Amino acid sequence: MKITLNETDQRLAEFLGKKRYEHSRENKITDRKIGGQSNYITDLEGVAGEIAFCKLHNVFPICTDIGKREYYDLLSPTLGTVDVKTTKYSSGRLLVTLNKKNKEQTPDTYVLMTGCFPTYHCRGYMAASDLLKDANIIDLGMGETYGVEQDRLIQVIALPQSGNRIAY
Repeated sequence: MKITLNETDQRLAEFLGKKRYEHSRENKITDRKIGGQSNYITDLEGVAGEIAFCKLHNVFPICTDIGKREYYDLLSPTLGTVDVKTTKYSSGRLLVTLNKKNKEQTPDTYVLMTGCFPTYHCRGYMAASDLLKDANIIDLGMGETYGVEQDRLIQVIALPQSGNRIAY
């Protein structure tokens, strides 16, 4: 399912991506990105992917509070706590770092968005309990990570855009 951010969403993503990048560098937060892209691009694409999924799922993003980072990106009435993963590769896998397993604060669901700013495709989702298994550990040349192909993901159904976003 294709989602293109409108001008307002793009400006919000650019602002939040920049602020997230600055906050992370100021606070010496370790970037656990898996690809070779810059930290700034990782933050921009990550925020933009989150906003795109929120538009699709008719929920409000929580990425607007820069200083307070949650272990999830949004709350969904059907998926629970959700961590959105974004990659520029249209055939990209859903990838999650190994440090996510056995944590008290693991989201209920992981979602894969693919694309480049400002257009994304929602490729599907997988419950954390299904994704974070030893059988899903792969190595793409940057160290071991959990990873699954898109054909294993459950498709997301877009919710009607009533004009009212669900906020928690």
